[in-house]
Amino acid sequence: MSLVKCGVTRDGVVREAGVNQTHQVVERPCGASCKAIKGALSSLHRIDDFEHEFIGSGFFSNIYKVIHKTTKQVMVLKKNKKNTNRSNIRREIQLMNKLSHPNVIKFFGVCIVDGHMHALVEYINGGSLEQLLADRNVPLSWTLRIHLACDIAKGVKYLHASGYMHRDLTSKNILIKKYPDGKTVAVVADLGLADKIPSLLSNSAPVIVGSPYWMAPECIAGKKYNEKADVFSYGIVLCEIIARVEADPDILPRTKKYGVDYVEFSKMSSDCPLHFLHQAFICCQIDPSKRPSFWKIVGSLQVMKSSAHMAVILADLGRLGVVNSGKNVLNRMLLEKILGSCPSLCLSVCVCL
Repeated sequence: MSLVKCGVTRDGVVREAGVNQTHQVVERPCGASCKAIKGALSSLHRIDDFEHEFIGSGFFSNIYKVIHKTTKQVMVLKKNKKNTNRSNIRREIQLMNKLSHPNVIKFFGVCIVDGHMHALVEYINGGSLEQLLADRNVPLSWTLRIHLACDIAKGVKYLHASGYMHRDLTSKNILIKKYPDGKTVAVVADLGLADKIPSLLSNSAPVIVGSPYWMAPECIAGKKYNEKADVFSYGIVLCEIIARVEADPDILPRTKKYGVDYVEFSKMSSDCPLHFLHQAFICCQIDPSKRPSFWKIVGSLQVMKSSAHMAVILADLGRLGVVNSGKNVLNRMLLEKILGSCPSLCLSVCVCL
């Protein structure tokens, strides 16, 4: 690993210490953001340390898959398109360096290109959620869709608990991690527009940013907003997951007030579990105060996951002959053995049967 000595100027430019240079660090008070940058710089690389391959482009950055020449570690380099965007990349590095959650993109360090800092993050092998939904050759069960929705909610819940709102939550910015055993996990990425959740006492309105198709009505109207704007964006993502459609208003039915046309959308997803459909609708309410928190969203989806899992168990029991279709009787002892830790769920199934 090739490390370099450096100092960071006020605008985020990295000054490397060469053979005939004196190593200098700008002296200034070191607040929390400064400490975050210093922490990020503890894992500092040069672009020459990597083999790199261009794989895509975002709003602020060009994306490269990079392989460290010595360690062979695979990562992603987010190379800032313009030097004028330094404040965005610096803020993103500061935030990612603080975070650690299985459903939030992992930060690995900083790469120096032409004296400027660029983020190194984990490489996610399954592409974006948008790409997954668009590939009709890939079947997506309702169990998997609910599982992915829960992963996303857990990631944003963690972000909110850390005091930040995402502000650009879209199917493009959710990545899919696939494991050799078939497990699939959704990861919230692209934190370049993330910002601190405003105080209830704050009189200043946050800057309006984000992707229009997923943007909350209050943001489109230029009004004050808070973390509930992320909930609306999440609701649009749920609609994409449910109907496997793009968020484009020409495809996803919307109202004149920028909400979701529930009646028309329901026609596009007639086989969707009702609780899952309801979750999308309550997230897309026009009034931000009526949208649920991600704490409640995760709780609701966990129950749905349990219900979906139970449906699979019952189907398996039916195939094994445990369920007598004639009398509709369930072998309670066997079910309790399978469900063990959750007798209340077992009882609910028995009652339903």
